Amino acid sequence: MLQFGVIALVGAEISHERMFEATFESKKSYADPFNDVDVDVVFSRNGESWRVPTFWRGENKWTVRFAPPSAGEYSYRLESTDKSNPDLNGPRGQATITAYAGSNSLLKHGLLRVSANKRYFEQADGTPFYWLGDTWWTTLSDRLPWEGFQELALDRKAKGFTVIQIVAGLVPDESAPADPGFCNEGGCVWDPAFQRINPKYFDYADRRIQCLVENGLAPAIVGGWRRILAQMGVPKMKQHWRYVIARYGAYPVFWITGGEVYDPPASQRRTELNLISPGWTEIARFIRATDPAHHPLSVHEIDPPFDSALQDESLTDFDLYQAGHRGWPSIATAIALLNKHYARTTVTKPLVVGEIGYEKLAGENSEDYQRAAFWLATLNGAAGFTYGNISVAEAYSTHKPFLRGMLSPYSWEEGMHFPGAAQVAMGASLLKNYPWWKMVPHPEWVTPRGTTLLEPNSQVSGFDIDLIAALAQREPPPDKDLPLGEWHNRQGNWRLPYAAGVPGEVRFVYLPYSQFLKPRPVPSVQGLEPGVRYHAYYWEPTLGIKYDLGVVERAAEGAQGTVDIEHLDRKLYDASGQYRGELSGSGWENYGKHQRIAGDSYQPERPPASGDWVLVLEARK
Repeated sequence: MLQFGVIALVGAEISHERMFEATFESKKSYADPFNDVDVDVVFSRNGESWRVPTFWRGENKWTVRFAPPSAGEYSYRLESTDKSNPDLNGPRGQATITAYAGSNSLLKHGLLRVSANKRYFEQADGTPFYWLGDTWWTTLSDRLPWEGFQELALDRKAKGFTVIQIVAGLVPDESAPADPGFCNEGGCVWDPAFQRINPKYFDYADRRIQCLVENGLAPAIVGGWRRILAQMGVPKMKQHWRYVIARYGAYPVFWITGGEVYDPPASQRRTELNLISPGWTEIARFIRATDPAHHPLSVHEIDPPFDSALQDESLTDFDLYQAGHRGWPSIATAIALLNKHYARTTVTKPLVVGEIGYEKLAGENSEDYQRAAFWLATLNGAAGFTYGNISVAEAYSTHKPFLRGMLSPYSWEEGMHFPGAAQVAMGASLLKNYPWWKMVPHPEWVTPRGTTLLEPNSQVSGFDIDLIAALAQREPPPDKDLPLGEWHNRQGNWRLPYAAGVPGEVRFVYLPYSQFLKPRPVPSVQGLEPGVRYHAYYWEPTLGIKYDLGVVERAAEGAQGTVDIEHLDRKLYDASGQYRGELSGSGWENYGKHQRIAGDSYQPERPPASGDWVLVLEARK
């Protein structure tokens, strides 16, 4: 169990596992402690120092939480903006912080960071971290009861999710600050005039954040939604973020500056939909300067062409895209966004699809859509993918008033069991059997293939991709033409196979075929490496059933080869290990015999049934 605060004995040595936490009390009373004084604790060791903000605990108490980069003995001293208060300036102490000794991998491997090659996330000890997110925007409120929060966390842990996108009180789609989404058992997150924060709200939020961490789920904490900055102003949003950093900066978290932010450079500013939200660049700069741990920082973007979120690209560590809720064109939009940003020569960052086509939103975006969104993101350069459905995201519940705009009839309990979540998570589990962090897009590995925009480019942002401005036109273009811009100009088509992998180790080919009995081309895998023997199989993505295809090896140039099916395993098991029958009987006895190898090209059998499939080639050891 993660520890809660204690009153510090200044001058005494205190021992803590992984995280130091202590509360300091001032004998001097303040009429408005939250606004009258800020308190920092400066930790030092071996010539290095970390200035850690405290959070106001209530009354005249301030708490610090500090997770050091390594175990050891640290000295600390208090500093505050009220230099006349001896209780909050100068007192010193010693803390011995020991390494985490438990089995929780999220805590065992250290805080999160961006990898050295800036393509994926890892933990402090170098362990790669796979981002499979779920969307829980409003769940720090009691729209989702505490018992329900625990149930949902256990469900997502069991499925294999690793990240939860969650808002620190200032949520979307409700009116701040007193609608139910802004409040929990401790009251509302701020007072109605945005004068001061409510520590009791965060006391109850603490146990929810701790519950996520204890279940191996990294919180990706959003400071607040776009329009709320105009209500509360930049100075108050900075206070809000300082409080969030102080409260949760000792946990393995990601920071998301704001939701649906649009504060672009003047050269990229578009005004047609009135989405500009000035001030967020200043907030991102403040987060960067205030967080001593330098947790990975991003911004939740709006659909393109309004995706140039900040005026300064260097402020964020990774990109978090929204490809929208516009049906199948959003999948084309995600591919275009990922490709153009992946191929930048001026900047490299991990790329995450942070929001796309919530499952069953307006009765659309069913599990086939979720699978396609996940696999096409994964094979086009994404370092992570976030699933979502609005019923969970906004914690639809029968015990609270409806939101002003109801977007789904389903409760969060029903949303928890939507099939798309399990199928996306099952796909991520397959990936994690292989060195996924080394994967790169390889469109040349498969024919025919879907459209890519991976040619190297020197842009930073502001790419020619237009989804929602196009849809706002008096006569919106048909789905097949979206997104407008470069994708449309190339007559983009994502309904053909895509490939990615690690040369000589593993190849993934996704077949985004979804229409029953419609003839689809069998893909050919190109560029097999000499001397590498691959075991090939089809993977069915709704149940995770493997269909063995045998052993594949490149033939001599100009020569024909054969696929080794001598030991073909015809017994079928799904991802849970349940037996699903055997490829035997009339019509199946020759399955596997129609495969061909010509030089470095391999053509597998046709998939056993209609629908989307994953073709995997894994190098034999």
